[in-house]
Amino acid sequence: MLARALRPLEWALLAFFLFVLLWAGPGVFPAWKSILGGRATTVMFALGLVASVQLFWRFTALPWNPKVTESVRRVVWTALPLSLLPWLFALSVVVRGEVFQELLEAEVRTQLAAGAGMFMFTVGFGLPTFLGWLLFANLLREHGEVRWPRVRSAFVVAASTFRDWLPLLIILSGYEWMRGVVDAGFTGPRDALMRDIDLKIFFGTDPLDLLEKLIWKPLTEVIAFAYSFYAVLFPLV
Repeated sequence: MLARALRPLEWALLAFFLFVLLWAGPGVFPAWKSILGGRATTVMFALGLVASVQLFWRFTALPWNPKVTESVRRVVWTALPLSLLPWLFALSVVVRGEVFQELLEAEVRTQLAAGAGMFMFTVGFGLPTFLGWLLFANLLREHGEVRWPRVRSAFVVAASTFRDWLPLLIILSGYEWMRGVVDAGFTGPRDALMRDIDLKIFFGTDPLDLLEKLIWKPLTEVIAFAYSFYAVLFPLV
């Protein structure tokens, strides 16, 4: 039963867990707050942003169910600004903060990196209430009512989507777990070995030499921005 329940990537993650456990012991696994650190939070933000955009498009494309009266429609639209209040609160916190004021006089690259983080905090803070509004608004507009079986079905779909993305969140946390593996002695002079592997993969040419031909200052700035705010990569995927 377990073999059928787990997906191939989940089996790979299970093998990774066992590897870390054997080399570093159970003490290497951090608390759950570490799993929901910066990298994992970025992915969760991207997932919520994409889901909200898709659900809003779906809501605007659906015709109103005939069972929904005009007064109920007004209530739905009135509830929309209320669901966005956390966004306004987070935006006011960011704009009134000392860091924001200092950024106005900082270099452009610093503004981009810090601004991306502020954007993620502001939008991400209000995503839960906006997604809640979208869920009930879509159900009401399509079916004319909100019943528990339909809400439960929507949560099942959301849980399945979260399961698709969960391995990525765990892999990102693996960076911190590998620190304990390295400290436990799984290390050594590996640079020469890795270079030999690179040469074999690229038919005797160092990949760094190949990449030198692509060096271009505007491209470097774009890649640096993507590294600072790589949440933008996940919506594109």
